[in-house]
Amino acid sequence: YNANDGHFYTTHKNELGSKGSEGVTCFLLIYQHPDSEPVYRWCNSKHGKHMYTLGTEELGGLADWVNEGMIGYAFPPGSDKEGTVPVYRRLNANNHKHFYTAFADEAESCLRDGLVDEGVAFEAFFGVPIYRFCFPEQNKHFYTSSLQEMEAVRENGASYEGVTGYGLTHHFKDVHAVHRFCKKKYMKHLYGLSRNEVGEADWNYEGIICYLPDESDGKKLHRFC
Repeated sequence: YNANDGHFYTTHKNELGSKGSEGVTCFLLIYQHPDSEPVYRWCNSKHGKHMYTLGTEELGGLADWVNEGMIGYAFPPGSDKEGTVPVYRRLNANNHKHFYTAFADEAESCLRDGLVDEGVAFEAFFGVPIYRFCFPEQNKHFYTSSLQEMEAVRENGASYEGVTGYGLTHHFKDVHAVHRFCKKKYMKHLYGLSRNEVGEADWNYEGIICYLPDESDGKKLHRFC
């Protein structure tokens, strides 16, 4: 993060290509759940800056702001729906650029850098990184969302290959749990959407590593710089 940089947010990762990608900010809903509201993207016709608002009241009456359409659904500040986090909005008063983050420490860092606190834009579901490791000698891959597990795997000689994707931290309507199984005899892992996917006795169940929404249900809000 740099206070002087401009950021762009989109649910279509290919809209800007891979250049400058900073990952996934949060997950928006693709259809309206109870108590959720539409999130709109706006572009200022004078300086080309973008803003993202819950509903149209904030910018709908201003001539310079063009509504570029709805990008998904989220919840109003203070909703406190299970599995959601606040998405903070900060303003750089020098260049009129807005910055959005679901990380509280990043939001506080913005304030220390002189950005203006504009509160919480909306609340959305939060994604966790899924880390990928490789055991080269065994030609095996291992996936985890746990930082503690990540360090333990590194200590056992695995090579870190980066973030392979993002998953949700909580279950809600129309999401699927990703289960992990281990065959200890060969130290092989299997990942599936069903708790009963593996019926063999020598497979040990290791729990849920994340939740994934249906493609028809959830959208990732990507951040570019």
